Amino acid sequence: MNELKRFVFLIPTYNESNSIVELIKQLEEFRNSSHLNFDLVVIDDNSPDRTADIVAAMSINWVTILRRPEKKGLGAAYRSGFMQVLQSDKYTHVVTMDADGSHRVADLPAMISGVMPGRSITLGTRWITGGSVVNWPKYRE
Repeated sequence: MNELKRFVFLIPTYNESNSIVELIKQLEEFRNSSHLNFDLVVIDDNSPDRTADIVAAMSINWVTILRRPEKKGLGAAYRSGFMQVLQSDKYTHVVTMDADGSHRVADLPAMISGVMPGRSITLGTRWITGGSVVNWPKYRE
């Protein structure tokens, strides 16, 4: 039996109003050009710059917002996102990305090409061979 692959992308946000609209537009272009039917969950930690409201105003049917009451860190945001999407059998593959542009939409085809049958999580990360961090202070590394 052929398995139907169904992807969901998790993107945690905190004060990402300057980048989130462009990222979602790029993801929409990728979604249309690749014919990869995925959903997007924006996990927002009550951003003071109203990132979640900006996303909501875009009113895109494949984008949902998980609003968290306060900033509790990236790991906690991802755990909340995983808990939400893994409660159902709707998705077979979870992909994580940052909203600040450090994970490029252009890299998604390579990331997704390695997905095998079954359930999986694909992580966008800077900390692999060939990855990099640009203009970060040492304490963030």
